[in-house]
Amino acid sequence: KPANIMLDGRGRVRITDFGLAGLAAEIEGAEARAGTPAYMSPEQFAGGEVTPKSDLYSLGLVLYEIFTGKRPFDASSSEEMARLRDKSAPRAPSQFVKDLDPLIERVILCCLEKDPVKRPASALQVAAALPGGDPLAAALAAGETPSPEMVAASGESEGLRPGVAWVLLAGVIVLVIAAVLLSSQAKLYRRVPLETPPEALAARAREVLQSVGYSEPPVDTAMGFYEGNEFLRYIAKHDNSKTRWDNLETGPFVFWYRGSPRPLDSHSASEEEPMLGSVWMDDPPLDVSGMTLVRLNPRGRLMQFIAVPPQVEKPAGVKLSPYGAPDWAPLFSAAGLDPSKWPPAQPTWTPPIYSDARAAWTGSLAERPNIPMRIEAAAYRGKPVYFELVGPWARPERMQPYEPTASERAGLVIGTIFFFSILVVGAMLARRNLRLGRGDRRGAARLAVFVFAAWAVAVVFGAHHYPNSTLIWQFFSVLSFGLASSCFFWALYIAMEPYVRQRWPATLVSWSRLRAGGFRDPLVGRDVLAGCLLGAFSITLIRLGWFVPSWLGYPPPQPLSGPQWQLLGARTIIAATSNNLISALLHSFVFLFVLFLLRALLRKQWAAAIASILLLTVIGVNEFAPVAFMTGLITTGLAVVLLIRFGLLVVVASDVFTNFLGNFPLTTQGSVWYASLSLAGILLMASMAFYGFYTSLGGRPIFGGAVLEE
Repeated sequence: KPANIMLDGRGRVRITDFGLAGLAAEIEGAEARAGTPAYMSPEQFAGGEVTPKSDLYSLGLVLYEIFTGKRPFDASSSEEMARLRDKSAPRAPSQFVKDLDPLIERVILCCLEKDPVKRPASALQVAAALPGGDPLAAALAAGETPSPEMVAASGESEGLRPGVAWVLLAGVIVLVIAAVLLSSQAKLYRRVPLETPPEALAARAREVLQSVGYSEPPVDTAMGFYEGNEFLRYIAKHDNSKTRWDNLETGPFVFWYRGSPRPLDSHSASEEEPMLGSVWMDDPPLDVSGMTLVRLNPRGRLMQFIAVPPQVEKPAGVKLSPYGAPDWAPLFSAAGLDPSKWPPAQPTWTPPIYSDARAAWTGSLAERPNIPMRIEAAAYRGKPVYFELVGPWARPERMQPYEPTASERAGLVIGTIFFFSILVVGAMLARRNLRLGRGDRRGAARLAVFVFAAWAVAVVFGAHHYPNSTLIWQFFSVLSFGLASSCFFWALYIAMEPYVRQRWPATLVSWSRLRAGGFRDPLVGRDVLAGCLLGAFSITLIRLGWFVPSWLGYPPPQPLSGPQWQLLGARTIIAATSNNLISALLHSFVFLFVLFLLRALLRKQWAAAIASILLLTVIGVNEFAPVAFMTGLITTGLAVVLLIRFGLLVVVASDVFTNFLGNFPLTTQGSVWYASLSLAGILLMASMAFYGFYTSLGGRPIFGGAVLEE
């Protein structure tokens, strides 16, 4: 109340008389009503729950009296005061002071809201909203490190003008449509004849198995898609025509199906597997009798068949192979091949499993008659156990390790050095901040919990589960990895956040508000909408860049990768979305970490921005082709500019939106089997963009006269 606000000899404001002060959580009952009734909040006056927002109401009463010289509610008794507070609203201060700044009036009336939820989040937010009130700038000028709450309270509090918000939203919509249209040529999954859903391909694989005598129902199964990178590299190297990416039927996009008489238990993780705990073609290994593997092209034609024979043989008598010659006709038929056009040849590829008879044929495929092909096959006691189409791009993996290209080796070296540098520097900074008692530990803990929760959702929906004795070991394996990831994010946040908050706090304003629960904050909405626009622009530019070599007269580059995992349905979409949230946070924090370290080393913001753009482009580009490097340079440059101008949340939102637009099977054809998956991706992007659009308005009307008045 005004009687307890004093000015000292230097003119600084002092609040006195804390005799009735206490912790909000400990004040209840009659204690809540202790104080001066004229300066109590409605909930305190009624003896209800008191919170820091109750003090903000009292602050509003004091500000009202300072600027107008009058009390908003003037009564002769407590009963009349209670009635006025409950039934009437205070008169606008501008009715007493005609030239009062509208912003001051808005802040005062916001403090005097009856509903505590509608009041400002903190006193810092009130100070920041008042004209000339910038506690963050004042703290920085005084050489102090602003608190996370002060950072969240700083910055703009007004929403975007409706016209600006509409332009941003329209840009997102146009760019998404352009990216989907460009994907018909630029994306691999749109070029292959992806006509059959995975469930039908799995049924086709079971038909193939039954046709060669494997009709025993499996105990456990798994399936998936993968891209044949060896085939794509072969075509890129040996075919320089403009139509080299046409007729992509066998080789570039493959469906696989596994069956097993035991649970398929996988604990490892590799580059091919989407996540820890998921089954792959060779994980677990094909080493149990009765295990089968079938690979089909997108049309359902056989590419490979493997069946593990029994470990213990039944006595065969005198003859070594009493079961007669194997019948290869069902497998030729499953591959869509005419045996008469494939003359026998000498086998050269040994089968991956034991056999007592081998065969081979040579020929070519109808879609690519100029490429020589082989068929290698094997049988055990007259029953086929192995059949595979082998092209000149096939690599003998059991004797020839994978040899990365020069660009891949360079990227691996740079990425490894970069990763371990972040680990070492991050650990040193985190240790120092913990020793000095600095760092937003509450924010780091919330981030770690979020990462672990997202990881848990990804595992529940994405890993391969089977209720047996190994499930508990899988649980502990996945749990340990999730905890390790959470600890990594916690340490990285503790290492980075105090320094950024001290020297570059503007980049954390909207992020801090979102972390504090400000989901309806207009600044949060603005940055989410800007991130959607950046993500849509980045994907569209990358896909547009795919056409540039063809426009210049060169052969078209290799089609862009993805999606693969999301084609398996709703379960994998949920898992992929959770994984994308984690990867978006990781990429964005590393982005900010690099930019800030370079800023500290180079001392100049422009030099740090240029260096970070070059470094992150080199690390992020998969191949050092001119067009790919230029598109990476542009998208990375825009991300750095928006990070400096708006903050961390823009980069996080951009990465999330990029994953949606780049890794969902999006199409304009409603008749294809993955149209529902495409719709799910479009709805996710629309929800994110419209959330940013609506929230960024800060309560302003979307349509109507307000738009025209702008």
